[in-house]
Amino acid sequence: MMVHGDVYHFEMSKNVQIVLDCRDSVQLARWWAETLDWKFEWLDRALFEKLKDGGFCSDSDVVTIDGNLTWRTGAAINSGEESNPRHRMYFQDVPEQKTVKNRMHIDVHVGEQVVQETVTGLENRGATRLGAGTQGRHTWVIMADPEGNEFCVS
Repeated sequence: MMVHGDVYHFEMSKNVQIVLDCRDSVQLARWWAETLDWKFEWLDRALFEKLKDGGFCSDSDVVTIDGNLTWRTGAAINSGEESNPRHRMYFQDVPEQKTVKNRMHIDVHVGEQVVQETVTGLENRGATRLGAGTQGRHTWVIMADPEGNEFCVS
């Protein structure tokens, strides 16, 4: 804790999780995990059994993919870094389609030398190029993921 005059400031590490609403959380989380070279968070079977035994969930709440267990209507990915804060994104199923431009988006910085190669690879995996932006000498490509969520590549 730090004291500035009569004001007390508590220093704490803050973890931030970005949450995206989507129609198919598992599919979109796997797409973003590959895009960012992050890890998909599979559900620990022992934890699931414990939660199920406690009445918190049932077999219908999960799905098995490639022999791994995950929640049916929500999925997470993380950077794989063990240091704090841990970078994490969570994808949650919602019933409605995306209808308007995002008010917040993700910037993916890959380096000037590989922007076009990265954009082409993303397009091949289902992303859509929406346009380009510039600020001074900095440029970026505006894209949408397979469900229409905007992001930029620079």
